[in-house]
Amino acid sequence: MLQKVEKIISNKIRPSINEHGGDIRVISVQDGILKIKLLGSCIGCSQANATTSEFVKKIILSEDIGVKDVVLETGVSEDLIEMAKKLLAKKIM
Repeated sequence: MLQKVEKIISNKIRPSINEHGGDIRVISVQDGILKIKLLGSCIGCSQANATTSEFVKKIILSEDIGVKDVVLETGVSEDLIEMAKKLLAKKIM
């Protein structure tokens, strides 16, 4: 299913998002739930939720490949948090 999702994103979704200075990354596909992250100028955009629900989700679900929902991940990665902690620890010392 992941390959099908990636192909749909590459062909039907990413080009439009790229036109706005953004990008999209698949975080996971599990139990019919596609988790994505919007990148570039889409980070923090007030329309990110609308892009996910009205554009990405609509296209993915219309392809009938077994995805039941699309969820936008907006959190910060654990790697980034750890890097920030290390940088802050060095500045404090």
